[in-house]
Amino acid sequence: LLLYQIDDTLRSQKKRTAIRQMLNIFQDSTQTPRQFIVLSEFYEDIVEIAASMKLFHVYNQWVFFVLNEEQRSHDPMSVTQNLEEGANIAFMLNTTEPTCTNSINCTITELSMAFVKSISRMIVEEQSIYGEISDEEWDAIRFTKQEKQDEILGYMKEYLREYSKCTSCAIGKLRLL
Repeated sequence: LLLYQIDDTLRSQKKRTAIRQMLNIFQDSTQTPRQFIVLSEFYEDIVEIAASMKLFHVYNQWVFFVLNEEQRSHDPMSVTQNLEEGANIAFMLNTTEPTCTNSINCTITELSMAFVKSISRMIVEEQSIYGEISDEEWDAIRFTKQEKQDEILGYMKEYLREYSKCTSCAIGKLRLL
């Protein structure tokens, strides 16, 4: 899990350079499978730069959270029409009613915290088991990728049941392309 923050006060070429530097570590010739979760007001720039770096392919999965209220009627096709076949990309659009103040940001914060806490919990549990057994035993009992994903989702649900404080008026619409 890698978390990045790009200074949102950067403009034009400086912003694009920061995005390119951040994405550069994910560029390789083997097309290693990766999952990207992007929360950014300048998602159009990220899509354009990632496409130029060949980061949209069948092995990578991308989800962009479009949080701007001005983007309620956003058409993701306008951003993705030039991507090559096989780009796994989705947009989570903020369709929350304007009367629901700050709820979407609260929800995103809670989901992010649940995700990070769940990954941390999984790592701690794996490390405690791995330190007690041989490599062969570890290979026999460790979770598959799907089992890990299911376990992390379970941990996230537990965390949200226990700690969720946000109101439920936030609404999002997922657009898969």
